[in-house]
Amino acid sequence: MRAAAAAGSPIVFSGDRNGEVAALVQKYACGIVVTPGDADTLVSALQTWADAPASTAEMGQRARAMLESQFQRQQSLARWRDLLDRLGQSRPQ
Repeated sequence: MRAAAAAGSPIVFSGDRNGEVAALVQKYACGIVVTPGDADTLVSALQTWADAPASTAEMGQRARAMLESQFQRQQSLARWRDLLDRLGQSRPQ
């Protein structure tokens, strides 16, 4: 996902439709989520992208924007720190 987004390309995610990656792809409208093994949906999406280069480029720009807004180093470190703090607070004494 990161490589495609960093390159400004739409994201093709094949995995859990209820997972975090799928939620980001859908929230930012920056690609497609495909159920593993669903080749027909994948082929259809790729054909749509090939037929509409301008909207495909816009999707890629949204992917890049999602990457920049969600995965900057300082933000990631802060999220990890918060998680570790919460875990430490919930630990029995």
